[in-house]
Amino acid sequence: MFTFKGYLLLIFTFLISLVPYLTDTGLGLLRVVDLVLLFIFVYDYRAAPYKEQISITRETPRVFAIGEANEVIIKVQNSSFRTAILFIRDEYPSSMDIQVSHDFTIKIAPKGTGSFTYQLIPENRGDYSFGPIHYRSRGPLGLINRDGKVEAPWELRVYPHIPRAHEAHLLITRGIGQRTYPISIRGGSREFESVKDYVIGDEYKGINWKATARRGRFMSNQYQDQRDQDVLIALDCGRSMQTSLGKLKRIDHAVNSAYLLANGILQKGDNVGLVSFGVETEGLVPLGKGRSYLKNILIGLYNIQAQYLQTDYTELLKIASRRLNRRTLIVVFSEVDTPESAELIVPVFQELGKRHLVVLVALNDPKLKEETKKEIKIPFDIYLRASALDLMQTREKALKLLKKSGCIVVDSSPYDAPIDTLTAYLGLKRKGLI
Repeated sequence: MFTFKGYLLLIFTFLISLVPYLTDTGLGLLRVVDLVLLFIFVYDYRAAPYKEQISITRETPRVFAIGEANEVIIKVQNSSFRTAILFIRDEYPSSMDIQVSHDFTIKIAPKGTGSFTYQLIPENRGDYSFGPIHYRSRGPLGLINRDGKVEAPWELRVYPHIPRAHEAHLLITRGIGQRTYPISIRGGSREFESVKDYVIGDEYKGINWKATARRGRFMSNQYQDQRDQDVLIALDCGRSMQTSLGKLKRIDHAVNSAYLLANGILQKGDNVGLVSFGVETEGLVPLGKGRSYLKNILIGLYNIQAQYLQTDYTELLKIASRRLNRRTLIVVFSEVDTPESAELIVPVFQELGKRHLVVLVALNDPKLKEETKKEIKIPFDIYLRASALDLMQTREKALKLLKKSGCIVVDSSPYDAPIDTLTAYLGLKRKGLI
C-alpha cells in the first residue's frame, strides 16, 4: 500500500509522462525515469520488514477491574538488519473505553525491541476477548507500507472493583480479639475466647475474679463474636438497578459492596451465600465458609447483570423456603424509590422476617442531594431543585414503609455503601440479632 509520499511521487511521475506527448521529445528520458521510479518502489517495498522479521505480543492480566484503568502492554521485536517503522493497532474489546488513541507508531532499531502501553476502562463486568494485532511496516524511503496482522487471541474477565478495601480490613480486624464483651446467655452471639490483663475501658462485669485472685492483678474475660452463622446476600437484578450512578450502574455498585461484605463475613467465621434474582432466580452460590470460599462468591458475582424487567420479590420467599434451614441474615441490595413499589415488597419482607432478619441496602443518588444545594442562577434551577427535593421525599416515604415492616434499612451513597453495609453487619452481630 502506498503512503502519502508514495502517492505524491506517482502523481509527479504521471505529470512527467505528459511531457513527451506535449513536446514530442524526451521519450527515452521518460523510460529511464520510469525504470528508476520502479526500482525505487520495489526497493522500498522489499526493504520494509516483513512478517517473519517482526514479532508482536500483547501482555495484559486475565482479570480487569470494572471502572478502573487497566494496563495493556504491546511488545515488538525487530529481527531484521534495518530500522523498522511500524504503525500498530490493537483490536481490543470495543465496549471498553481507551484512554488514548489505539493507533501507535513505533520505531525499532535493527535487531532491537520496543514496547508501548495503553489503558482500558471496562464499563461492564463479564467475559471479554481481544482480537488480532494489526500493523503496517513502512519502507526506509517512506513510500510503501506492508500490511499484516498477528493473531493474538486473549480471553479475560472483568471483576468487581473493590473500593475502600483497606478501610474495610481495619474495620473487620479491629473487632477480632480487641474488644471485651459481657458473658452472654445461651443462644447469644458472644463466645468466650481467653483471659487477658484488665485495661482501662474494659467492662467491670467482665472482670474474672478467680483469675485476678490467682495472679494478683486484675484480669478480664475476652469474648469474640459467635461464628458459623448464616448470611445470604441477595442482589436485585431488576430495572431499578440499571440506573447509572456516576460512572457505574447501580447494580455494579451493589456488586462491589456485596463482594466486600462477603469478604468480611468469611473473615468473621460465618457462612455466606449469594443469590441474584429478577423475574426469576438468576444465579445461586450456596452457603459456605472459609477464606478460600471467597473465590466462589467472586465467580458468582462477576457476570451478574441487571435487566429491564420488574423484579419479582416472591423469588426471595422461594429461595428462603428451599435453601435456608435456620435463622439467616438476608442482606438485599435493591432500590425502592416510590411508596407504590415499597408496598409490593412489604408483604415479602414481613413473611421473611418471621424467621429471618432482613436488611435492605438502598443505594441513593448523590446528585439529587447536590442539586438541592446548588446556587440558583436562573429560573430553571428552581425547577431542578424542586424536582430533586420531590424525588428525595418520595423515596424517603418508601423507605419508611419498609422500616415499619420490620426491615432494617441501610440508605447509603455508592461511595459509602461498602463500609456502611459492613458496619451494619458487624453491629447486628455484636448485638446478637443474627
